[in-house]
Amino acid sequence: DGQFIPIWRGESAASFSNVITAVSQSETENSYILVDVNEGGTLKSGVVYYRNAEDLTGPPTPGQFKVTPIDQSIVSLSWENLSGIDYYNIYRKYNNTIQLIDSTEENSYLDVNLPESVTPGDTIYYQITSYSENFIPHESLPSLWKQAVPNYIPQLLEIEMNSDYELKLQFDIELANDAINTTHYQLFVVDSLSEETRMDSIGLPTSGIFTEMKTGILLRFRKPIPPQPEEEAIRHCYLNINGVTGATGVPLANGNYEFQYKLDTNSPYIVDYEIIDRQTVKIIFSEPLDIVTAEDISNFRLETPLIDADNKILETIYQSEPPLSSVVLEMKEDLKYSNQPYFLRVFNVTDTYGNEISNSGNKCQFYLSNIKNLDHMIVYPNPVNVSKETFDQINFINLPLEKTGELKIFNLNGDLVYEEKLGPYHNASQSAVWRLENKAGKQVSSGMYFYVIKMGKDIKRGKVAVIN
Repeated sequence: DGQFIPIWRGESAASFSNVITAVSQSETENSYILVDVNEGGTLKSGVVYYRNAEDLTGPPTPGQFKVTPIDQSIVSLSWENLSGIDYYNIYRKYNNTIQLIDSTEENSYLDVNLPESVTPGDTIYYQITSYSENFIPHESLPSLWKQAVPNYIPQLLEIEMNSDYELKLQFDIELANDAINTTHYQLFVVDSLSEETRMDSIGLPTSGIFTEMKTGILLRFRKPIPPQPEEEAIRHCYLNINGVTGATGVPLANGNYEFQYKLDTNSPYIVDYEIIDRQTVKIIFSEPLDIVTAEDISNFRLETPLIDADNKILETIYQSEPPLSSVVLEMKEDLKYSNQPYFLRVFNVTDTYGNEISNSGNKCQFYLSNIKNLDHMIVYPNPVNVSKETFDQINFINLPLEKTGELKIFNLNGDLVYEEKLGPYHNASQSAVWRLENKAGKQVSSGMYFYVIKMGKDIKRGKVAVIN
């Protein structure tokens, strides 16, 4: 009926990835090769070759065929060495063009003459045959196509101690999935003092995880890197790396990679702040800082309250105060009294050992908050244009905390339009809001309105304009 009916005979062997060779029991029965075939994105198994055993009279196909890209312009090939073979033919396929590129008597080959149109990241395919005058036909069946993706050699840019138990590795390109296999790495430390040398083997890491889109790796070790025995000792730290490849299979150079031992692996953090005067704020840090990063004004980002939106940092001045340190911020204008804080975030600042400030310790907020009455109250926006602005309400900010009061809105005729009980406010970010509604919950019309706000014994009056 035109369909293959599977009948299992004889023995089988997994000779290649996704391939099963079924060998017949007798010389008259057929042999089959079953292989996974990709048809339009669907993986199917099928018979791709069969013939009678008596026809298999040529030389054997070389086994253990391996293809490895060495860099962006060289590909290495190797295979099983067969006895009685005159030489091996090497075929290359690129852009659907198959070419016999060379012949060799060896069981390895370096393809150093890739097509000129090949660029790093392109895929090239290879297959080999064996050739012998002692067989008919003289040339064997070809091997399966094996692919190579020549690319640049991965470079290890940096090894950094995150802690006594952890190393961070940074590479210039994406790595293969196998790069976090802990067997690729081994850590050891050599201390030299006078004529005495001591080596501590930390061994293999217990875990490895990718960072930075597979261009970085965090290695965690069970044993810590031991403290340096004496200040006079010369310490060398090495990470042995073997078998790591880039995403396309190009290998990193095997060997011992030296990195700097850090006496201090703790990140600096903000301890406190001090408002020296209305234009000067001191930010206090947990340890001495690198002066270059500490005085780089771009590393300090300040978000100001609405009442002081145009203020900014003009200068940063580093002060060493062992065991602490500080950075003095000189402001463009006087700080404003507000229940809304000034919010500071610090980036890229490092200590003297190169440890960068962490996200958990790089923030602080400060404000002039001794607001006990309505002298610093701000009403905004005023006027409010509902059709042109994102605001559909009027805010009353900088109200004193822990007091109760009330807000009343009157029209030009003196009629009470709206009233609301206020407070007590316990949070500096809280404020009173009039949503431009009357007592019935309907939007008020355009016009001038008067407000009376009372907090405790303090009363403040003013007017607001509403434009619909």
